Amino acid sequence: MWKGLPCSSDDFKTTLTDHGVCYTFNEGRNNEFISSVGVENGLRLTLNVEQYEYMPGPHDAAGVKMLLHANGEVPRVHALGQAVSTGAHVFVGVKVFSISNLPEPHGRCSEHQLEYVDQFTMDACQMDCLTTLAKGRCGCRHMYMFHKNGDPPVCTVYQYYTCLKSLIDEFPSIHDKHCDCPVPCNFVLYEPDISYASTSEYAVNKFLNNNDKDVLSEVLLRATEVSSRMENSTFNRTVTLSRNLENKLVEVDHLLSDVLTSMLDNLTMLLNNSYSETLDVYSKKEDLYRFQKYIIQKNFIRAKDAMEERAIHIVPLAYAEFILTIESRIRMLANENFTDHSARIMMHDTTTLMLQNRKQIIKIAYSNYSKLINAYDTGSPIFNYSFEGRSRRYNDPATPKHLIMEARVHNSYAIRYGERYGRYLSRTIQKLDYLQELLDIAYTNSTLDEDRMFDYREGFKFYMRNFVFARSVFYFDTIEWPVGILQKRLEDLNTIWIQYTSLMENIQQSLNSMLSELNKTETLFLNPLRKVRRDIRLYINGGNVTKMEIVDLLTSQIIQDGMSEFRKFFQAIRVRETNLVDWINRMEEDVIHIWQTVVQDIDSIRYYEYMQYSQFLRNFSDVAIEIKSTFYEIQAMSELSQTVDNKDALFLDVLDKFIADAKAYKNSIKIDSDFIKNNVLKLDIFYRQMSYEEINQQEAYDLFALLCDIGGSMGLFLGASVLSIVEVWDLILVQIFAKFGRLYESSFSSKNDRVVPFK
Repeated sequence: MWKGLPCSSDDFKTTLTDHGVCYTFNEGRNNEFISSVGVENGLRLTLNVEQYEYMPGPHDAAGVKMLLHANGEVPRVHALGQAVSTGAHVFVGVKVFSISNLPEPHGRCSEHQLEYVDQFTMDACQMDCLTTLAKGRCGCRHMYMFHKNGDPPVCTVYQYYTCLKSLIDEFPSIHDKHCDCPVPCNFVLYEPDISYASTSEYAVNKFLNNNDKDVLSEVLLRATEVSSRMENSTFNRTVTLSRNLENKLVEVDHLLSDVLTSMLDNLTMLLNNSYSETLDVYSKKEDLYRFQKYIIQKNFIRAKDAMEERAIHIVPLAYAEFILTIESRIRMLANENFTDHSARIMMHDTTTLMLQNRKQIIKIAYSNYSKLINAYDTGSPIFNYSFEGRSRRYNDPATPKHLIMEARVHNSYAIRYGERYGRYLSRTIQKLDYLQELLDIAYTNSTLDEDRMFDYREGFKFYMRNFVFARSVFYFDTIEWPVGILQKRLEDLNTIWIQYTSLMENIQQSLNSMLSELNKTETLFLNPLRKVRRDIRLYINGGNVTKMEIVDLLTSQIIQDGMSEFRKFFQAIRVRETNLVDWINRMEEDVIHIWQTVVQDIDSIRYYEYMQYSQFLRNFSDVAIEIKSTFYEIQAMSELSQTVDNKDALFLDVLDKFIADAKAYKNSIKIDSDFIKNNVLKLDIFYRQMSYEEINQQEAYDLFALLCDIGGSMGLFLGASVLSIVEVWDLILVQIFAKFGRLYESSFSSKNDRVVPFK
């Protein structure tokens, strides 16, 4: 604003000075006068110094330099300008001085014709002299120096650094020798009185709310883009950060895409191979256990059940009633009153038939017992049932002979009651033979030996009672014992297998989860970072990519989410590795246990040989070594954290630094209060008074003044001479009279000073 009205760029003239490009207000426009003092009647500027456009150079201050000078004067801004900082409201009150100097012999002012400029001032003279020296020494000039029709020409960069720069640097010390630049006789001086105030928050908010903010944002972004390329420190920092990021990205990319993926795939493959092999072992062994159990149930126990159904269960059937019936019949025959011959014959025959039938049943039972004993002693099946439709030729090699034979002697009960079972049967037959003798004697002689009858009756009952108990123990501890053992073995095998498959499921779920998270990390994180890497390469190599595009991607939510997934993935690797190692160790134990169950089962050797399962016929120590070797490889493959080491932390550290730099770059182009305080200042230049001070240099001593001074001096000397003679004689006389007076007083005193005695 000028005198309360808007200005435009037409009111300013661009001027090249020793401080660079300057803008001069009211240059050569003498009609721009003011009519009143104060801020409102002066020049009011709001300036954006565009600090974001600054480049490294000889000056490191931020703000503007202001110089007040008369029209036509050469502005020596570098030497005489006054600095005004940003973030301030500056008030410049101007006072004008008009100075007139005298030439020799009364003064030292002088003016002479300059070579390159018409108006003489001391500054113009020195600039003219510098231009002349530059032309003579370098054959060229600086662009701000004077010239006539382009002579001398502007120096090239080479001429500047090899000649002109040194001349400009030493000119302050040599211009007195080479230049005649006296003080001009007449000139105008503008004296500023500067005061400062901070930019208020209200002013900042008002500035931020106007329409210039969007324009400034675009300009700031373009300038910052250029600065980021042109400033070596900034560009080199970007290059360094990008190279560090690229190196770590390549390392992490290789780690994720190749190393970890390969390790997880290989680990999955090794575990699946081990699982498939173990599944085959388990399946064959589980099938054999069921086959062996079926053989014992159908070819041994089923034979016992058939024997039981046909004969054995009859042996103790109603034995007490039976023996009482036999006893009563014998007593009837021994009764002398029972004389009916035909009835006696019938009684004897029917009783004999009963004894013979029971004895025959017991003999059959004993024969069955003998078959069972022989079958278990030799491990030879009694029946030959087919298992699940497979050929019966597999029955014999699959029969667990050692287990069946062991059933006869595995504990004292099996040994004791297996023998008692048959002994009780044979003793029962003996008792029945004794009863037959008593029956024949009672029939023939009609007599009865009560003692023998008591002994045979009680003996029969004793053997029957004990036979029932022996049979129960014999069936449980011998006949059915192998099935229980096989069932226990099968249950133990299934328990181990369930535990093994549960561990396998946990591992597979963990590996699948890690692979899924790895793919997710690669998709959400590595792919955007690969684009960042491509863009950075293009940016560094001068491609059509702006730094802001890179910054926007680096600071985007995609990268933040990707970093979160990245951290979670590597954290999961370290956490899950502990579980993996524990699960794999437990799996190793289960696999060894399964193989031990298979290889060390003596009851299955013949079946392995028959089925040509050579892998099951190996020594267990060799199998264990092979299993440990396989799981050692699996464990080594599962040590993911050792492979990862701290590569993820190093990568995130580099990425965080790059993101921090990107955020700083983004913040540097924000139009906010800091931007205003760093770039904008308000400058009010005004006159403090409607008058100016005139300083004239005048002749202070002429001939008339000299004569006056001489006359005055002579009068003073003459008056002083007459007065001095009178005063001298007066002094002499006074001194003489004073001396005679003192002598008279002394004589009078000496006469009167006699001693008179006291009376």
